[in-house]
Parts: sequence; structure tokens; C-alpha cells
Amino acid sequence: MRVFPDVPKDHWAYAQIIEATTTHECMALENNPYEVWSSFVDESPKIADGFHSVDGWLYYAQGGQYVASQTVGTLAFDANGRYTSGDTALDAKLAEIVRAQTTDAMSRDEKLRALYDYVSRNFTYIKRDLVAKDAAGWQTAYAASFFADGRGNCFSFAAAFQQLARAVGVEAETVVGNLGGNRQAHGWVEIVLDGATYVFDPELEMVYRGRGRGYDLFKFEYATAPFTYWK
Repeated sequence: MRVFPDVPKDHWAYAQIIEATTTHECMALENNPYEVWSSFVDESPKIADGFHSVDGWLYYAQGGQYVASQTVGTLAFDANGRYTSGDTALDAKLAEIVRAQTTDAMSRDEKLRALYDYVSRNFTYIKRDLVAKDAAGWQTAYAASFFADGRGNCFSFAAAFQQLARAVGVEAETVVGNLGGNRQAHGWVEIVLDGATYVFDPELEMVYRGRGRGYDLFKFEYATAPFTYWK
């Protein structure tokens, strides 16, 4: 069957759209508004395997079809085939931002840079609860409140960028650790790209920009970090 990424299966007209766009033969049912299909033409799309962004929403194709209700690596895809953070409201916000900040012509790293700059340059700091090193599942709530409030702490910045990176198919992870000689509690993002591990620290870049110091904390290795990161 045809696949329409912008028409999820729970759309009120899903069945009518599929019926209208599929070449088929059918038999009418007596005293019944429905019909029985006796045959149809296979018009399944031949989609290249891999991630696809459609109107800001992330999909993953395998065997020529979009996967649904599956996990690819650490990325979950819902019944409609869309990447999901587990929070439908946050999913819609992520798609809105991806749609506004990236284009299909961008490379992977160009998309990451655009989303990183969006997070580090459009939000401000506010004190929030620290995150324990063994905490799990906090990222979604921190990202959601960050986008809603327009501010947050280092863990908020990290969660927001992590969720945006995942929304373009990059398996970003947050790190709850410590920073500097005094080992201050700190959160950042870690991504493995082409076999190398990189650090992304949007909150610290925002802080130093406000102080008039221009650190570029997008995609650097621990060995070349301008500060000491303790995992």
C-alpha cells in the first residue's frame, strides 16, 4: 500500500485516502455502504533504507517501507512511523524546530550545528534541580520545560539539544558529570560520529558568550576540551 507520512493511520480520512489512491477492483455489498476488494495493484513505495525527514518529522525506512512501533538503535518510532521522545507535545515541538532550523540540503553536521546554535543562542539560564548521575528518563521532562519556559540549567540545555539531535536521526546521549578543577555538577551531550566521541556543551557556551568570551563548544573531543570534563 502507499505510504503517506503526513497522513497518520489515526487521521479521520486515512481509509478514504488509501482507497482513493490505490488501483483496485471491488465488489459492492448489498444494503451496505462498504465494499470488498477482490484485487489491488501493489503500489508500495520503494524508499531508500535509512532516516528520512518529512516536514520536520523523522522516519526510518527498512526494506522499502517506513518502520512503525519499533526501536532503531536507541530511537523509538511510534505506530505512525514517526520518531517519538515519548511525549507527544514535545514531539510536535521538536518537529516544529527542526522544520524551522534545518533543510533537506544540509549535511548531518550542518543540521547538528543549526540545532546547537538554536539552543545555545535563544535560551537563558535559570536554576533548576540537579540531576543525579544514576537518574534515568529525565531528559524528556527537562527538554519540554526548557522549550516551554525559554530557560533552564545545564541539564536543560543538554536535554534540549539531545532531543533535537535525535529528532534528526543522531543518537545523542546526555552526560551527567562534573566540570573543572572544583568538579562542579554539570551536564552536556556526547555523540559518537564516524567512530569518534565528541562533546557538545550549549549551556557553557551560552554562559561564556554572556561574559564576552567566545568559546565554540560544538563538537570537540575530550582531549582538546578547553575545560576538564569528569564523567
